[in-house]
Formats: sequence, structure tokens, C-alpha cells
Amino acid sequence: MPRYDDDFDDNFRSGPPVDGPAARREPRRANDFAMDAPAGSPGLGIASLVIGLFVGFSMAGLIVVAGVMSINAGGNLPQNQATAVGCLAILGLGLALMGSIFGLIGVIGRYRGKVVAAIGLTINALILLGTVGLIILGLVAA
Repeated sequence: MPRYDDDFDDNFRSGPPVDGPAARREPRRANDFAMDAPAGSPGLGIASLVIGLFVGFSMAGLIVVAGVMSINAGGNLPQNQATAVGCLAILGLGLALMGSIFGLIGVIGRYRGKVVAAIGLTINALILLGTVGLIILGLVAA
């Protein structure tokens, strides 16, 4: 007799036979499929790329804003504005360093998405070099 109120027999078996090696094999569990996937996720590489793009565009905007403020101030920035620009540049430097570390871990580690991590590492390294170069240029010019 069916267990539910429908016309299907609940004892109907489809699939492998009840005897032989196929019947003795254990069924796959849900967490068995996790072992089939490649190790790790591309999260660090994506984080590195996103941080690099964000800091890159932010630093470019900061340079433009600092240049406009300098032109409007007659060539020299007032002390409070120069301090704000310097603090934002150092903040960008720290974020780029963090993005570089994420990219380096993504490239070296057993993670997927090594290309994304390498692109993020490259962008962050260029931002680091450019920011340090601008800081040195500013110190030499002063």
C-alpha cells in the first residue's frame, strides 16, 4: 500500500541492482563533493584586485585635488590641507601594502584565481612605488 495518497508505489526501486559491487558502494554524502573542488577560493586575489583599483583611483583623485588646491592657494598648500593630503596618502599606502600582502598570499598559496591575485599584486606594488616616489619627491622639493 502506498505511504502517501498518490498512485505511486513508494517501494519502487530505480537505479543500481540490489546485489553486486554497485549495491555495496556507499552513497555519496553532501560534503564529499567539497573534496572534488580545487583547494581554496580566489577571495584573496579578488580582495587584492579590488583594494588596488580602489586605492589607485583614490590616489589619482587625491593628486588631482591636491594640485587644484595648490593652484588655488598660489602655489603652496596651507599647513592643514597639506597635512590632510599627507595623511590620506599614508592611508592609501597602508591599504596598498595590505592589498600587496593579499595578492602575494593569493599567488603563493594553494588558491584558485592566481591570475587575479597577480594582477592585484602588480597594481598594489605600482601604487606603493608611485606613492613612495611622490613622498620622496615632495621631501626633496621642500
